[in-house]
Amino acid sequence: MNPFTPILIPYSPMAWRPLIPVALLTVAVATGCDPGDASCAATATCPPPELDAHSDALRDDVRVDGADGGRTGDVGSEVDRGTPIDVTISTDAARDAPPADGAWPDLTRSDGRFDDASSHDSVGSDGGSDGAAGTDGAPVDAADDASCELDGGRSPADNPCLISERYGVFVSTSGSDSTGAGTRSAPFRTLARALQAAKVDTRRVYACDEGTGYAEGVTLDATLDGMELFGGFDCGTWMLTAVGRTRIHTASGPALVARNLVLGVTFERFDFVAANAPTGASSIAVFLDTAANVVLRKARIVAGGGGAGHAGAQGDPGTDGNVAGPEQDGAPAECNAQPMDHLGGAWTQASICGSRGGTGLASDALSDQQAESGVPMTGVTPPDQPNGGGGFLGAPAGPGSQGNPGSLGAPSAVTGTFSGDGFTPAPPASGGTDGRTGQGGGGGVKGTTIWGCNLATGGAGGMGGCGGKGGLGGTGGGASVGVFSWSSSVSFDQCEIVGGAGGAGGNGGNGGNGGLGVPGGRGGARWATDVGVLAGPGENGGKGGNGGAGGAGAGGNAGPSFALVYKGLRPVTSNTTFTRGAPGASGVGGYAGGLKAPDGAMGVAGTELAL
Repeated sequence: MNPFTPILIPYSPMAWRPLIPVALLTVAVATGCDPGDASCAATATCPPPELDAHSDALRDDVRVDGADGGRTGDVGSEVDRGTPIDVTISTDAARDAPPADGAWPDLTRSDGRFDDASSHDSVGSDGGSDGAAGTDGAPVDAADDASCELDGGRSPADNPCLISERYGVFVSTSGSDSTGAGTRSAPFRTLARALQAAKVDTRRVYACDEGTGYAEGVTLDATLDGMELFGGFDCGTWMLTAVGRTRIHTASGPALVARNLVLGVTFERFDFVAANAPTGASSIAVFLDTAANVVLRKARIVAGGGGAGHAGAQGDPGTDGNVAGPEQDGAPAECNAQPMDHLGGAWTQASICGSRGGTGLASDALSDQQAESGVPMTGVTPPDQPNGGGGFLGAPAGPGSQGNPGSLGAPSAVTGTFSGDGFTPAPPASGGTDGRTGQGGGGGVKGTTIWGCNLATGGAGGMGGCGGKGGLGGTGGGASVGVFSWSSSVSFDQCEIVGGAGGAGGNGGNGGNGGLGVPGGRGGARWATDVGVLAGPGENGGKGGNGGAGGAGAGGNAGPSFALVYKGLRPVTSNTTFTRGAPGASGVGGYAGGLKAPDGAMGVAGTELAL
């Protein structure tokens, strides 16, 4: 069906004029589209619904474009209904007199349409005067009231008469959602409000930008299927500028999201700008998920930088060994008392990390007996070393061995993955392991005597330090993607698509330093008189070994940068450029005890990636 099908009204040879006032012609001929008329529906240029020529609607009040105007003048007097004729007549040269022979010619052709060449233009009898516009309405220009030709194209750049309230809803960065009406003189403020209004009728949105852009992400789902949005308008004149585009930008997230579309969506003359992503997130400017028939024309799409990965936490330092007290000191020598055996200094329990100094030799210990060694004797360097004092050679108490450092972390083997939800950064790199506990110092040797005194005993070995905690690995950086298309169909016409920098991997955490080992208990005091030293002192316990440093965490893997990532159909392109951003930088491995953990993997970059 032609959307501009003429309206037939009755005609009778007894009447000189059709039964419709000229004031109603514009509205009456603006017939609606048959739902099956693909050309009209495809361009969204269908005028208002058709009026039945034989209904009383022709004599009712008529409003144009919903404006609350006054009443149109009354229709002229009705005559007998006769043969219907086509009312697509000329109104600029109406004739009031009948032909000279007094007979009207046949005004219809064989195809049922009016033959202008052989006809006389006719007008209705004088109707009432036009009512004044109502306070709620606004006059509509004749150009606005005219229907657009379908062959003019669907873009207002090709078909300027589409720039009308009849065919779209208007939105401006200086408009108002609360008081606006979606018209050129009273536009809405946000695209979200304009889309909700447009989906009811025109399914078109016209957007101008005064320089600030729209700080809102646009989200389209099945409830907004089939929308068309056109930007690049001057807010004062509502005329298209030569190279202008309307800017949509966000503080976070995509500038455009479209999901579950069948009819699709069209954006023409827009900038879509995504902000730099926060730590650990990705920046995707346009996100399409199961969206068919997406058309982006004369658009510029710019992704922000991917967020850097989280840095691994630093390892906590190990706890120092417990300080020796009186209980860890040896007993003093005694020469004026009854013979009595005394115990050496000792610890009653190990430290929180398992270190313990050896017990000092008692006064009754055999002369070649060796004092107890400190623990642990494994996980230290050198391992399995007896360090108690005494023995056949009477060696002094030895220090505890140093705890071994923790192992270094390693980068993740996964570089990050794309899915229907976007990009998931690489898992965290592994962290370093904790350092090992230092060995306790050896117990001290007992004293000696030349007079039969009670001998001084040896002090207990000092506690070893606890190992430092391992640093954690850095996490993966986010991606930067201009357009992400998942199981969607999209076409780019005269577009520019730019990826930003991939997110850097997070740095690995340094390992914590090991705790310090502490000196052992003091040996028992000697016995001396004016005659001389009658009994020598006991020896001090050996110093505990330091705990090992925690291992450092490895650096995180960097994120990628692509102008286009798609799964399924590759987008159709025409005069479109794709520019990749810089790949993300590797996360730097941490340090511990002079050792450095490995860096993460560097990001990848390309103009497009097919999944």
